[in-house]
Amino acid sequence: RISAEATRVNQAPRLDGTLNDLLWQSANPITDFRQREPHEGEAPSEETEVRILYTQHAVYFGIHCLDSEPSRIIATELRRDVSQDLDDHFEILIDSNHDRRGAYVFEVNALGTQNDGLIVEEQGGTDRGDFDPGWDGVWTSEARITPDGWTATIE
Repeated sequence: RISAEATRVNQAPRLDGTLNDLLWQSANPITDFRQREPHEGEAPSEETEVRILYTQHAVYFGIHCLDSEPSRIIATELRRDVSQDLDDHFEILIDSNHDRRGAYVFEVNALGTQNDGLIVEEQGGTDRGDFDPGWDGVWTSEARITPDGWTATIE
């Protein structure tokens, strides 16, 4: 079972789509990601680093998606709650019940556009269960395309 450790901080990091705030450096980067598509479970073609911070009020994610050809990053969707499957994007799934049957989904593309919803009754294997786009969480995101890929910050 994969897990990640968040680092407690006394104040929120700057949430401007960059990871320039020194608070991000206090968190250990998570780098051991695997593909979901096109080759389930294989090492990704590009590296990704995620740092997680929290205060007594919120959880913060700092995401760095490296890309050896950043000029080829696809980021077109600007509408909230619209599929980002054709864009470069990053998804966070939080299984708050620890039952591997459902999760809150937070998705952001390289423009900072949000998509969210719920996965209900996960069926196991590679099936994502039923995705309910009707749930709208209260969260913020910013993203920036950089010379080595793109970064995003989420609260």
